[in-house]
Amino acid sequence: MDKGVTCDHLNKLADVLEKELWQSKENLTCFDCGCPGPNLWICLQPDCHHIGCSEVKNDHSTLHQK
Repeated sequence: MDKGVTCDHLNKLADVLEKELWQSKENLTCFDCGCPGPNLWICLQPDCHHIGCSEVKNDHSTLHQK
């Protein structure tokens, strides 16, 4: 994704968190298993922002959502 373009999901995040994500996006990993991207999902619930891997790996994003 181009740094100058944001999606509706990112618009829901606080400006500070969005800036931190862009600065560290290459180092993001699943909070549960440490799996690196690119298939990571972030929880957009207020005060959560859990990062989990997708079904391509261990599917911690879905487990977190349940």
